[in-house]
Amino acid sequence: MDMSEPHAAGALRPGPVIAAVLASAAAAVVVALVPVTPSLVLVVLGGLLVVAYWSFLRPLLLAHLVIWSAAMGGLWRHLDEIGVGGATITLSGIRWLGIAAGAVALLALRPRSASIPRYLLPLYAFFVWMLVRWLAAGANPAGASDLLFYLMPALIGTYGYSALVDRGAAGARSIERSLQASIVVPIVLYAVTLQVGLVQITPGGPKGIIGPRPVATFMLVILASALASVRYRPQLRWRFVGLAVLASSVIVFTASRLATVVALLLWGIFSLHPRRLGRLFPRAMVAVVMAATVLALAPNLRDRLFHHTPVDLEEAIQLVQLSGRDMMWRTTIEHGWQRPLVGWGASSARPVVADALLWKGRAELPTSYPPHNEYLQVFHDGGLIGLALLLVAWATVLVHHGLAWRRQHQLGDRDAARLHWTGVMLVISVLISAAGDNTLHYPVVLAPMFLLLAAADRAGGQPSKRQSDHPTEELSHA
Repeated sequence: MDMSEPHAAGALRPGPVIAAVLASAAAAVVVALVPVTPSLVLVVLGGLLVVAYWSFLRPLLLAHLVIWSAAMGGLWRHLDEIGVGGATITLSGIRWLGIAAGAVALLALRPRSASIPRYLLPLYAFFVWMLVRWLAAGANPAGASDLLFYLMPALIGTYGYSALVDRGAAGARSIERSLQASIVVPIVLYAVTLQVGLVQITPGGPKGIIGPRPVATFMLVILASALASVRYRPQLRWRFVGLAVLASSVIVFTASRLATVVALLLWGIFSLHPRRLGRLFPRAMVAVVMAATVLALAPNLRDRLFHHTPVDLEEAIQLVQLSGRDMMWRTTIEHGWQRPLVGWGASSARPVVADALLWKGRAELPTSYPPHNEYLQVFHDGGLIGLALLLVAWATVLVHHGLAWRRQHQLGDRDAARLHWTGVMLVISVLISAAGDNTLHYPVVLAPMFLLLAAADRAGGQPSKRQSDHPTEELSHA
């Protein structure tokens, strides 16, 4: 059965996936109270096999699984690790490995409907270079996980583009609605775990079995989608304003500093007109003022950002705490510059940073620790060649969807323009947050993001029937 067969057309109802993911989230909270056992791993693998079978029958099922799995990524990430050779893997890692394998299998078994968007080719080139450097450096097990993360955006984008080949705007809206509805997962998980004591509120934010950083970064995807809907669905504006406020509130609740700043930036730029991009800078300045206001009103963020409450801007600059990032970045640059052209191989920056932190007295850290700057990590691991390939790849994605956003806006296709603008905001968010976090290693962000990008490409073509009789004129003033 081919992806494009007539009886498979139309949007898949994600109800079974939603029920299964919510049930597994509830089970995971219980499992978190006991050690992970081999039998539990077999149960997870068995569940992935069942999903793989149904995904073969209905390819979009895997897309909804990606979204709802990403929504609960903060929980799975903190379950016990399992030793695999010289590395470790979590249940979250097993799940994403299974999803990647499912995407590869679907593309391989349905070659007639499989196609790779041209703008993803530089991402594949970057992955191939990092693979070559990994093999040349000895193919250490820890580097294999980095390669999976580097492959995930292009792979999921290719899968989504192929799975939506005959579904167009209907399939794109199905994925978008599924993403927006998935906001209930982290909210319910936090409500339950706070109630049973598995998560505690501390001055630095919530601590416990749910990782706040994956939750905050996933909420950026929902926030971008909600704000784009505010921009392009004026008849439902207040519904999506509420969704955007809810997503922003969860981000602030997690006390994630960088995610909060990026969220405020999205609030500042979401209503930009494609012909008036010169207003980007003043709107970014407004976002900076909003960030200062939030820091003043949110004690948990203020405590995480400063050693103590500053009295003025000059003291704030002196007191800002980077959680050791300045030292990690300096160490990564110094060691990477010893082999600047080709780098040291995938994941080689992690032990270097860990050794530097250990030397500084941070003995509680593991023996492998990322530098919390994706550009510096790629420079260290893949050299200047790898960094150049990375920048070209992401610039290609940004330019492709930026131009498509402008084109669909002018054509009056609200669905396609909305999804492309969502993609543009998400690419900007990733490029900014990658300078201070491990964003390119977060499939909870990249997987649903590239599904939306694929949906944007497949949604274009004809203006939605719900639009006005003069869509171009209407959008030109939106």
